[in-house]
Amino acid sequence: IWLRKKRDTQAAYAFLKRLVKQFDEPKVVVTDKAPSITSAFKKLKEYGFYQGTEHRTIKYLNNLIEQDHRPVKRRNKFYRSLRTASPTIKG
Repeated sequence: IWLRKKRDTQAAYAFLKRLVKQFDEPKVVVTDKAPSITSAFKKLKEYGFYQGTEHRTIKYLNNLIEQDHRPVKRRNKFYRSLRTASPTIKG
């Protein structure tokens, strides 16, 4: 699915409509709180698309892949010097 340069309601509407036509209706759609996406989603619901779909705009549900790396990044802080890493590397 091609994206557009602008992130307005018309672009969000076209993207969400092509998405549902190509991949069927999902159970949940997680987006940021961009007003253009929210208004496009409501407009599509009025036209009969996304009837059984829940639209979530909660900040922490978006980008779960990045949140998955968080514990690794925390551990990585401690290994920045060779003194703290050497006992772990030796076993």
